[in-house]
Order: sequence, then C-alpha cells, then structure tokens
Amino acid sequence: MRPQLKRDPLAGDIKLSTPFRVLPGLPPYGAPAIPCPRHWGHRGGEGFVVAFNAPGAEWVGNFGRGLTNNDAALAHPDGRRVLVIAGGALYEVDPGRAEPIDVTDCCVTEILHIPDLNCFVFARNHVSLMRWDADGKHWDTGRISWDGFAKLRADGDRILGEAWSAPNDQWLPFEVDLKSGETTGGAEQLPDYKKGRRLTSA
Repeated sequence: MRPQLKRDPLAGDIKLSTPFRVLPGLPPYGAPAIPCPRHWGHRGGEGFVVAFNAPGAEWVGNFGRGLTNNDAALAHPDGRRVLVIAGGALYEVDPGRAEPIDVTDCCVTEILHIPDLNCFVFARNHVSLMRWDADGKHWDTGRISWDGFAKLRADGDRILGEAWSAPNDQWLPFEVDLKSGETTGGAEQLPDYKKGRRLTSA
C-alpha cells in the first residue's frame, strides 16, 4: 500500500506575511474565483479553492487538480508566495497578483518540511523526490522507486526511506543527501536511473 500524504498546512517555521486559507468550495457570493490555470475556468468545474488576502488584492483562486488526490496550501520558503498543491499539481502563487497562473510542477504525492534548510522535499508520482526551496526546484533524484515510498523521513542532512522494487517484490532502503540530491540504495535500477530515465530497457 502506498504511504499517505503527510501535510504541513502552515509550513512550520516558514513565515508568510500574507494570510491565506483553504475554502471548502467556491464562495457563493463576491467576485468570481480566478481559475488557475486560465483554461481551467472554461470547464466550469470546482478545483482546490484557496483565498488570499494581500494589500489591495483580496481574491480567491480555483486551482485545477492534477492526477492525484493530494491537496495542500503551504507557505513558500521565500516567505512571500504560497505553494498550492491541487491534486498533486504544484502552483507558486504570488498573493499580490490576482490573476491566473500556470502549473509549475506536477504529481506531488508526499510532502516533507525541512525547517533547518527552509525547504520542502516532495515525492513525485510515487517514484522520485525533489527538493523545493526559495528559488524553486533545487534538485530531483530522478526515478528511484518502481511505485511508492515507505517510512519517508528526514534525519539530519539526509532523507531516509524505502523504495518499492517490483523485481524483488519488496521495499528496499535508500538515502538522499539533502544538499546535493545524491542518492544511494533504493530500487534495483539501470546505471543511468539517477538521470531520471526509465527503470527497464523496455
């Protein structure tokens, strides 16, 4: 069974000067919610709804979801923006700009907050990890699991966990250097797996 998403809605010690809050749905009154991305509004659907309150820019965003069922609103490590994760789709939102924005990245399936480095580590599509800091994506491990992670956690300057190996039909331990993204262990791979290529030659 795949591990469940670990949420940290207020992002721990990361400070954000502009309030934001998740709404249970589209508001029945006031200005229409702004669709993100822009084409999402043409479908007339309800996505993940977040309200922002910046000086001179109070607005609601209706964020189109990605391919997972994982939603979260997190204070961005830069202390100014907000990371909105809607169904795994990742948006970097400037609360002071009430306008549609495009998806920045996709398929977030798990979240770890790393306060000491003022960053997040996201699992992507159950197969890789990436570090996200004030400047955006810092590193990406490429594919290190066939399908999912277990016991994912931060331990000092490393990320520890287990990756699923289909050929071995078992979970195998791995670790990732938080600063460089260098990975050891994990699922059985081709030699070039750290470059994010396929697991098999098929």
